[in-house]
Amino acid sequence: MSTSPKQRLQELKDLLEAGSIDAAEYASLRQFALNDFRAPTRGEISAQGDGTDAGYGIGDMLGSDDRGYKLVRPLGQGGMGQVWLAEDLAESTNTGRTRHVALKLLPKHLTQDKRNADLLLTEAQRVRELRHPHIVAVYDWRQDLNGGGYFLVMEHIAGQTLDQWLAEHRRCDWDHALDIVQPIAQALEYAWREHQVVPINLKPATFILTEKDVVKFHNFGIAA
Repeated sequence: MSTSPKQRLQELKDLLEAGSIDAAEYASLRQFALNDFRAPTRGEISAQGDGTDAGYGIGDMLGSDDRGYKLVRPLGQGGMGQVWLAEDLAESTNTGRTRHVALKLLPKHLTQDKRNADLLLTEAQRVRELRHPHIVAVYDWRQDLNGGGYFLVMEHIAGQTLDQWLAEHRRCDWDHALDIVQPIAQALEYAWREHQVVPINLKPATFILTEKDVVKFHNFGIAA
């Protein structure tokens, strides 16, 4: 049974009051609900059969004994798989501080064939080399030794996507538009000049505005 945006908003309020999410996460997820976005529940994730997920759920562990990740909650769903907020267990153990990352779980139908898997991993390696203040960092790619699926380990950014911001504000003045577009142009120019990488899937949803109003591109996963 589908959860309405109104029900989702109430759930988010309950999580905020319980201390399970902070104000920034609440603001970001609230905008998803207002845009009629609903993150899948664990039962729905397990029930999906379209190859866009690997059957993981909240609290599941991915990775290996020396580098494991605990899934906290889903952040979104795209054509290249699900994105989850996860805890880096090795970092938490070594430092005593909780470190969160974003995991992009690649669809199994794209990685079952070895040639496809090799292409995706080669692409992941190229994206890992991108280091720019306006590009979300990709730290690593790994294979889950239990489920066999592949996933990318990325920087987790609290904020909202550009399309969410536009849905809320409708428009912005010229100076603010330049503040958004110029960093995007700088990031794309850097990716091509230094690494000959060009994103194909370029749209407002692929940019994040952080809490400090810094714009970052987060989807070099499909690139040429």
